Amino acid sequence: MSDVTDELDDSPMLEEVLGDALGKLRVFHAKLAEEGEPRGLIGPRDVGIIWERHILNSAVAAVFPVLSRPPACRITGSRLWSRWNVVSNG
Repeated sequence: MSDVTDELDDSPMLEEVLGDALGKLRVFHAKLAEEGEPRGLIGPRDVGIIWERHILNSAVAAVFPVLSRPPACRITGSRLWSRWNVVSNG
């Protein structure tokens, strides 16, 4: 298991934002922290920011689906998104 602590692990914001889903997302967070980097799902610098970079960003896309549609231009921290965006939007 990863010995890196996520910056938002003890934040009350998680319960405010994620509500009843927090318990299941904590299990997902633990699995991603433990297995994500060795399996190539996340980068080594992402282990300490899984809540912010992966879970909360996905929660926003679920709540505001218009944000998950590819716009003509979007700046994100994800190189994968940027490459996909260039290919899909020409």
